[in-house]
Amino acid sequence: MSAVQILDMNYVSLTFYCLLVISLLLYYILPHKFQVGVLLCTSIIYYVVAMPSMKHILMFVTMILINYIWGLVIEKAKGENAKKLRLLTVVGCICSAFPFAFMRLMDLLYGSILRRERLSFIVPLGLAFFSMQMVAYLVDVSKGGKAEKNIFRHFLFMSFFPTIVQGPILRYEKMAKELFLSHKIEIKNIIYGFRAIIWGFFLKYMIADKAGVYVDHVFDNYLGYAGLYVLIAAVLYSVQLYTDFYSCVLICRGVALLYGISLPQNFNHPYFSRSIGEFWSRWHISLSSWLRDYVYIPLGGNRKGRIRKYSNLMVTFLISGLWHGGSLNYIFWGLMHAVYQIVHDFTKNMGKMKDSSDEKIDIKIMKTLVTFFLVMLGWIVFRAESLSIALHMIEAMFKVFNPWILFDGGIMSLGLDAKDWNVLLLSMLTLLYVEKAQFKNNYNLDKVSLPSRIVLYCVLIFVIAAFGTYGADYATQNFIYGGF
Repeated sequence: MSAVQILDMNYVSLTFYCLLVISLLLYYILPHKFQVGVLLCTSIIYYVVAMPSMKHILMFVTMILINYIWGLVIEKAKGENAKKLRLLTVVGCICSAFPFAFMRLMDLLYGSILRRERLSFIVPLGLAFFSMQMVAYLVDVSKGGKAEKNIFRHFLFMSFFPTIVQGPILRYEKMAKELFLSHKIEIKNIIYGFRAIIWGFFLKYMIADKAGVYVDHVFDNYLGYAGLYVLIAAVLYSVQLYTDFYSCVLICRGVALLYGISLPQNFNHPYFSRSIGEFWSRWHISLSSWLRDYVYIPLGGNRKGRIRKYSNLMVTFLISGLWHGGSLNYIFWGLMHAVYQIVHDFTKNMGKMKDSSDEKIDIKIMKTLVTFFLVMLGWIVFRAESLSIALHMIEAMFKVFNPWILFDGGIMSLGLDAKDWNVLLLSMLTLLYVEKAQFKNNYNLDKVSLPSRIVLYCVLIFVIAAFGTYGADYATQNFIYGGF
């Protein structure tokens, strides 16, 4: 994973929230006609502070300028020859995706094939996300969407600071009204925004970073652990990855909502899925929908027979793997999910595996557990430093049976003491309760009186401050998906 180090603008840093407070004051105090300018200036300041050098900033600006100009070129060509329009669109998409695709392919070539030191690249912050956003913008313009003629608005769409690091991947037509229309301050948006930010901090400090201590220890010292040690690490990494990514998305959505801007949902309780297909409709929704709309469907989707459908699935998930990283384990992870979907397509109409809304609860639970287990195996491949390490860990997990480590203190020597484990497990149960209630539509804090909600938020803040994994002797981990 070639991570870009965020300097002083991590979404949980004091610097970020100082910038946010100043920006919000200007946003609502100044006349409405200046709101787009405030957002643009805030995004520029964020990016300049977050980027390690001017070279990264110049590359980012250059990519946006090329995308802006090419959007106007495609707009002008829409009334001309269809082949010319298609060619211009393809060229524009290649230009937009080339820096990111080249970096990934070189990582794969040098790191996994030639096994030599990887080349050093200029990697602007959020390259994986805004590259896909640029491609989507050009394709949508070619299909009838309007190209943005105001360069400052285009720049804001591509660089909106809450989404630049980890998305969600925005679609121009849906976000233009949100970003460019004036917004009045609304108490409801302020409350919802802060609630999302607080819950994001809870997921980050109480679950993700705590689980990461154990996960890092086992994965970094994989030769010394087997059996239940690896299984627990795999389960905790599944939880860590979800809560880390989801926490950042929640914070981003909360920050945007403080401005009155609603971002698209990126997660919808993915670990309650009963099939891999359903999992991908609930996990990283903006990426899944992008792959569906700009890769799978243009390749033919499921319209040209079963063999072509399966080939399209393999290509789509191969691209998904490469998007996450330029090494064999990411490719293998992507192809695993393609195989999962193909096998499910063969078996979904067989007996008890047939999808049905009136299934018995035990069948639903079984499907959910099987889906989670398959996803978890994939996460081992995803997290390991190499494919060979991942396969070794999976083998070690099945070869050794050692349940006594739960009772002899074995897992207490891997970075988390008894108090940390209690806090982590209680926090995970809290998350499970909230997610289950939301999944069943039985969770609505708006029905609780405002004073009670304020008390609840204050209690949550106190719990995070008292029991969260952070402090002078602990380095808060950067958000995992910020490295893709």
